[in-house]
Amino acid sequence: MQLINQAIQMHAVRSASKVMLRLGDHHLTYGELPGLVLNCADRLHVEVPEAANTRPVALVGGSTPGMVVHLFALWHLGYGVLPLSDRLPDAERQRIANQAGVCATICIEEQAADPSSISKDRIGEHVNLHGWLTLPSSGTTGGSKVVRREADAIDAVARQVYRSVGYQPEDKVFAAVPLTHAYGLEAGLLAPLLAGSSIELENAFTPNQLAERIRETGATILPAVPAMIDMMVQMHHGEPGQPAFPTLRRLLCAGATLPEPLWHDCFDKLGLKAANYYGATEMGSVCLADIDDPDHKAAWLGRPMPGVTMHIVDPQTYLPVADGVTGEIAVDAPSLMSGYIHTADQDEQETPFTSIADRRCFLTGDLGVRHSDGHFEFVARRKLLIDVGANKVNPMEVEAILRLHPGVREALVIGEQLNQTVSRLKAVIEPADADGPPSPAELRAHCRHHLAPWKVPRTLIYESLPRTALGKVIRHNQHNQALPKVSS
Repeated sequence: MQLINQAIQMHAVRSASKVMLRLGDHHLTYGELPGLVLNCADRLHVEVPEAANTRPVALVGGSTPGMVVHLFALWHLGYGVLPLSDRLPDAERQRIANQAGVCATICIEEQAADPSSISKDRIGEHVNLHGWLTLPSSGTTGGSKVVRREADAIDAVARQVYRSVGYQPEDKVFAAVPLTHAYGLEAGLLAPLLAGSSIELENAFTPNQLAERIRETGATILPAVPAMIDMMVQMHHGEPGQPAFPTLRRLLCAGATLPEPLWHDCFDKLGLKAANYYGATEMGSVCLADIDDPDHKAAWLGRPMPGVTMHIVDPQTYLPVADGVTGEIAVDAPSLMSGYIHTADQDEQETPFTSIADRRCFLTGDLGVRHSDGHFEFVARRKLLIDVGANKVNPMEVEAILRLHPGVREALVIGEQLNQTVSRLKAVIEPADADGPPSPAELRAHCRHHLAPWKVPRTLIYESLPRTALGKVIRHNQHNQALPKVSS
């Protein structure tokens, strides 16, 4: 992590008194960071077993200065780190730890980031972060895997995000996405660190508090997810045409592309253009939409970040296809994982790489299109396509149409297998008003107006949809879950 190490050293000298991290009344300056990391590393070197040289250490906590100090201290020792949220159920946390083969677990106490503990003889010493990172993949479309990224890949993704988003020293980054998530770690900590920005950490907020906290902190960059942007739109009651968040210059959206109605609401009601931000745990952040493009559309992923090459390939042959043709998105980037972690009691997991022009590329499982001007558009998850008769149906297309109905807050479309050869579509609807949901007949008529007959869901269910910690709908739980049928 040569680039990150250089940034820590430079900011500790040039901006020693500047606040790097703030959480409530607790803050940590750039000048205090190296000493705290070195102190913590001294203690952990004694406490952590030697197995940490080959097996990761689970780091359990929230988005706090203490979490950051421990993360950097373990990296300074050359260890692997598996950051886990302290809000995960114990059983889920243990399952991920077992899957990663951790050698030890550390639960963070905030006093670990107390600047008064810095030894005077450590002042001026340099940190040398050279460890590795493990993270669970989201598991939103299937079973979760544990990803390993090496020090060079961590450096690379920090550089990609820093250069693409355009962080500046004067920026205040509102880091509400957990640092235990790849997106939160990259856009909310590592990239701002390269720029010398100030980072406002957030551990918990309610919909009412989110907008208030953004204004209160004077945030200029907000890495967000669709659910957060929806909160901002729903809770805003200001004058039309007036900027809702006058200090905010960059609104990023990852986890899923924004539904088109919400993207327009964000611009019309808040005066903000949300930039789609594309990545995955296996490859880091690799693509960002250009909101200044006059032809920008809600579904655009944008162009690859600096240092990243993206291809659209035939899903069967993995050969590149022409612009305008739908295929699988493949990514060549220095931020790619080295592979999945396998423990002795796990089956070998397939690593989705292919070679394109003699370069190692990650097959994302996402279908997309590259347009002639170089920007990419997301189409669907490859594995989510549903056979209905002789037709392939993209459930995300149907979901987008359902969300256009004012009575639908969220929708999930899955395949319902009737027998060995016949399947049809089932839609799980989260209504905008639980007490007055739209009728099945009304929703079917709405779909028939926009979609081919085979794309209209036959079964409709009204349910709250399960989500990840970032608000992303979890799909795979729905395939076998018994839900009450409303209409068939």
